[in-house]
Amino acid sequence: MNSVDEPTILVVDDDPAIRRMFVRALERRGFEVMEADTGQTALETIDRHDIDVVLLDDGLPDLSGTTVLARLRAVPDTATLPVLLVTGHSDPDRRVSGLEAGADDFIAKPVDLDELVARVQSHLRGRDAWRSHVEESLHERARLAGSIAGIGAGGSPSHIATEVASMLVRLPGVSAATVLSMAPGGSARFLAGLDHNGVAVRQPGQPVEPRAAAELAQVLAGGAGFLDGESGCDLVGETPGAAVVAGLTGASGTTSAALALGTDPGRDRTEDLRGILSSAIDLAPVVERVLMPSLESGDTAAALAELQSVITEVAFHPVYQPIVDLTSGEVRGYEALTRFADGARPDLRFAEAIRVGLGIELELATLHAAVSEASRLAPGRYLSVNVSAELLTRHDLTSVVRLAGERPLVLEVTEHERVDDYELVREAVANLGPGVRMSVDDAGSGWASLRHVLALRPHFVKVDRGWISAIHTDPARQALLLGIAGFAESFGGHVVAEGIETADELDTLRAMGINLGQGYHLGRPAPIGQHVDG
Repeated sequence: MNSVDEPTILVVDDDPAIRRMFVRALERRGFEVMEADTGQTALETIDRHDIDVVLLDDGLPDLSGTTVLARLRAVPDTATLPVLLVTGHSDPDRRVSGLEAGADDFIAKPVDLDELVARVQSHLRGRDAWRSHVEESLHERARLAGSIAGIGAGGSPSHIATEVASMLVRLPGVSAATVLSMAPGGSARFLAGLDHNGVAVRQPGQPVEPRAAAELAQVLAGGAGFLDGESGCDLVGETPGAAVVAGLTGASGTTSAALALGTDPGRDRTEDLRGILSSAIDLAPVVERVLMPSLESGDTAAALAELQSVITEVAFHPVYQPIVDLTSGEVRGYEALTRFADGARPDLRFAEAIRVGLGIELELATLHAAVSEASRLAPGRYLSVNVSAELLTRHDLTSVVRLAGERPLVLEVTEHERVDDYELVREAVANLGPGVRMSVDDAGSGWASLRHVLALRPHFVKVDRGWISAIHTDPARQALLLGIAGFAESFGGHVVAEGIETADELDTLRAMGINLGQGYHLGRPAPIGQHVDG
């Protein structure tokens, strides 16, 4: 509100007689009054001064009243500014359009001045009440943030989460609060969950239903949002209200935990959702600071033990996907891939190993298994294995080459990984002997794009499946692939099209002169005993 005691009213009308009449009536009741005769002048006045209520004529000469309203509502500082639209039209459609644009009230001409003043006073009382509510909410949020920040370090994740939930459930309109941890594979489990009476609605360690976990991860991709229906109930207990969720980011920069706040079904849902969402977003960074160190320490220790067990117990096995000559249909080679006994996604398992410092150990173990078992493949086919630049340049792979024997070996360097010294990578491959060649995997999808290919000059360039999918419908992608093929041929390389899944894609690639490919249409990854020529 204005710095002086009297509220300030802005009267916007191009008719000077009407403006004077409104000004006199408002000043007699003790209001400060400012005037504007155009929409643009009104916007500039509102920008420069503290205005409490606007009386806005809908028939201004430059900007319509609805245009002025739309501009005010688009700016946070004026989104809730009370605006009374003064209209000389009785057409209901005009009033509807005004309300849709954000008008708080209508006053019809000719104006009853007592009614005018009464309506202004009514909206001022409403705005004062709203400001008081906002200030109270902000103070409560600040107090709550201070309490959460004061939670002592050193407790278990579930202990800290229980204390956090017991505080969050005090927020107005909140019926339950849960804290969850998010696993890289998309699953989630509860760390704590309480209702407003302090009764547990979820037990520590209890898994989240897969459907709800998937929907939660989808919402958290945007940082925060709402979940209702069955999934909302799964997160916060059996309540007809919705769940407001906000993500917590760990040291890795990924969302590894979340808050879920159930709304009180006895209150206005729209008002509650917005207010509770704002609180959750504001409080999430405070919860991160007290919870994440404990959670990440416990998760790292558990992941380390699990991965060490996977390596020592050889809880994985290789599978092989054929790489086919697209002209003759003959199998030219196989790409070795890894599958884990517990069904974990390979990309997530390898990423987790890197996070806890076992990336090289897991990579070496799976590499030796793949090359060793490949001895049972039919002779004459080359074996392609995935290697990181770090493994290739910092570890001696001579034993892997000896294990491959007479079989040609192709080392696939993924394009998703940054390479700081391309010359060192080329030298490392050359030092392994003439039977070892290099491939760049996922070309076109990763960190350095074709710079990777240009710097490494590999024997094979594997084009990412994103460029191959439905290529028969996209002449632009066909032209791009031909360009990559010509680029590879310029230094003696060959393109391998990944992800061929339909006959149409295969026919198009053949017509384009692409000679090598792999994908489900040509053969799925399978254990060695399931390959007919193995």
